[in-house]
Amino acid sequence: MNKTAFVRSVSAATILGLSLTITGGVAVAQEEPNAAVSPVIDPNAPVTLTIDKRLNPTQIGAAGTGQAVDSGDIGNPLQGATFTGTLLNVDAVAPEDLGKLTASNFEQLGATTTGTTVSGTTDGNGQVKFDRQSSQITQGIWLFTETITGEVTDVVTSKKYQASAVAPSSPFIVSLPYTNPEGDGWNYNVVVQPKNTTSGITKTVDDADKNVGDTISYTVKGDVPVIPTGDKLKGFRLEDTLDTDNLSDINAQVVLSNGVELIQNDYELSIDQNTGKVTVTFTDTGLGKLSNQPAGTTVDLTITATVKTLAGTDGIVVNKAKQFVHYPNQEEERETESNEVKSYWGQVKVVKTAEAEEGQTAALLSGAEFELYRCAGDETQADELDGEKITINGTSKWTTNDQGNVVIDGLHVTNIENHSNQIEKSYCLVETKAPRGFVATNEVHSFKLVSNDEKLNSNEPVQYEAQIKNKRSEMPQLPLTGGMGIGLLAALAALVAGLAAWFARRASSKA
Repeated sequence: MNKTAFVRSVSAATILGLSLTITGGVAVAQEEPNAAVSPVIDPNAPVTLTIDKRLNPTQIGAAGTGQAVDSGDIGNPLQGATFTGTLLNVDAVAPEDLGKLTASNFEQLGATTTGTTVSGTTDGNGQVKFDRQSSQITQGIWLFTETITGEVTDVVTSKKYQASAVAPSSPFIVSLPYTNPEGDGWNYNVVVQPKNTTSGITKTVDDADKNVGDTISYTVKGDVPVIPTGDKLKGFRLEDTLDTDNLSDINAQVVLSNGVELIQNDYELSIDQNTGKVTVTFTDTGLGKLSNQPAGTTVDLTITATVKTLAGTDGIVVNKAKQFVHYPNQEEERETESNEVKSYWGQVKVVKTAEAEEGQTAALLSGAEFELYRCAGDETQADELDGEKITINGTSKWTTNDQGNVVIDGLHVTNIENHSNQIEKSYCLVETKAPRGFVATNEVHSFKLVSNDEKLNSNEPVQYEAQIKNKRSEMPQLPLTGGMGIGLLAALAALVAGLAAWFARRASSKA
């Protein structure tokens, strides 16, 4: 572009009130010491542009006033953001339209891109500086865009963010030089402060002490981004797909973390019980409400579901949620994935046998009844138990079958809960009824049910097998069926009755 034309155009723009259009950013100018005030641009003066990248401001205002801002509410410096600038040719732009140039309308107003570009990545101070010694920066009107790849770092907290979790600032136009704060001269060393917000999403699960038939809950928190005053989000959506092999009866509710009320027209909530997909999509009115929330606000999606029997599964439920945000002045929505959460369940198999003599095969015993308790694990007698008796799908008593075993299905594991909390818990089995001819004892059979990620490669849940033996009763066994046995009993009864009568008569004769 002809530099004389640029000087003439920008000088005219000064009269028209040219201002930087930086959505999500603030353009400021730094005066050189003792710079002479002049309404005319010096076409030979060098220019510099410093981009001071900020993350998670508490608020984002409108376009800059030309004053440098250095306070906590503009966010922390961000390292690792890349900015690319392209010089525009504004020869065909009407002088009265220069002040209207934005990154979205410059082509309609007659500006075109040139082959002159600069590019740089913010450093450990969150800044990248373009000057003529290190780049092709020159006087003119520039279009800048931001890209974020890999990881970026909050300089103050040292926290790292994946690219998908950070919303890049919108493309912006910057004029070099730029009018000074007083509006009566030019600043050739310009600083802009574009801002980002993180669009993070987290997920937690509450499954402690929940077995098959119980209800577990998930909480998905999606960050509401802080956007420039007067702008509005184009879209905001949360998605979560539960494992329907292990979960059923899905329900959900949505609230804002700061207590601001959401009404029915603010969002659409859909739940597919077949696929397990839960979707929250904010409507136009809801987007307007989200766009005015303070920093730190989250959309909280709470999902509840019932744990199904473990048959045919590995007993491990794994899933993560997604957030989709469409920012103002962005072409496409951005997808962010939450952390992964896991829940673990298993089974205990009770095998009931008779005590056998050495060299003999132990007989399998049916009809033994058991109850199950949560316990400390060091109890030895049933009367020492003070933990909760467990009921699974309405059953609190289990009986061994003809093969001498019974499987108690769908117990929460004892080494981990709520995805990552390491625990030390135990279960205790108590025999409440022995098979006929055997003795039930007061003994407690404690065990742990331990699972880990290696079970993800298994086709069945983690399983504990409790081998429990019964002693035969030392009392003589009464006959069970008729014939001689019944007759013998009748004869013995008659004999006892006769002896009683004889003793009674004898006592009367002696009286």
